[in-house]
Parts: sequence; structure tokens; C-alpha cells
Amino acid sequence: MVLNSEIKVEKLVGAPNWAKWEWHMNIHFEQYNMMSIINGSHKCPNIMDTEKHRKIIKKFVGVETG
Repeated sequence: MVLNSEIKVEKLVGAPNWAKWEWHMNIHFEQYNMMSIINGSHKCPNIMDTEKHRKIIKKFVGVETG
């Protein structure tokens, strides 16, 4: 895995720079541990877990989220 935040991603303009753009984007997704979102292995959060999480945040921060 490449951990270099200095990689600049060029704007996608179509077929001419697709391969380079895709490679740069994959580097960034890997760097921030987001590949599960891209490859579909990330599961959607359970609504009960989400409600539980909101209550925990409210308890510690005193602010309702969502």
C-alpha cells in the first residue's frame, strides 16, 4: 500500500487519462481504508446500531445527531 498524500489526482477528462485517474483514486481509497466501499464488501449499517450510536453520542456530547 502506498501512503503518500502528495499524489495529485488529475481531473478525469475521459478515455485519455482514465487509467492514470483510476490508479490514483485507488491509491487514495487504499490509503484511507475505503476499499470496502468501492468493492462492495462494506455492509450498510443496521438501523438499530445507528440509533444506539446516536444515543451514545448524545450522552457524551449532549447533542442530538442525525
